[in-house]
Amino acid sequence: MEKVHLGNNVKNLRETLHIKQSVIADALNISQQAVSLLEAKEEIDKETLELIASALNVPVEAIENFNLSKAIQIIATSFQNTNHDNSAFYQNQPTFQVVDKTFDLYERMLREKDIEKLKLEAECERLRNERAAKEADILRLQTELERLRKGK
Repeated sequence: MEKVHLGNNVKNLRETLHIKQSVIADALNISQQAVSLLEAKEEIDKETLELIASALNVPVEAIENFNLSKAIQIIATSFQNTNHDNSAFYQNQPTFQVVDKTFDLYERMLREKDIEKLKLEAECERLRNERAAKEADILRLQTELERLRKGK
């Protein structure tokens, strides 16, 4: 698998979104020069990457998986201009398949999370009931012990 240069991805994605380094600098509370150094790094720690993603208003995965040549290819193939004029800019009919699939994925993940939450809540309730039953047994045994001690 090809090594991902996260700094390049941050820079390319930031430039694609027309966001200045100063925006990221403000979000990370660092200088613009420090952002420039970050964009030169091959690896960026997860916490910093999350802050950068937040500043760019994209998921961390968008930075990790960004591929400039594929983005350019998508843009290039999105326009079908056989007239060699600017009419392609007005005829573009973008597909939202990627957005739809991403949305579906997030919905599925949320449903799975809700199901897992319900399972954990049910397990917690079962454990509470089990604990209450054991506490009742302890109380019953203590009462029985006291009764037996008084009987001697």
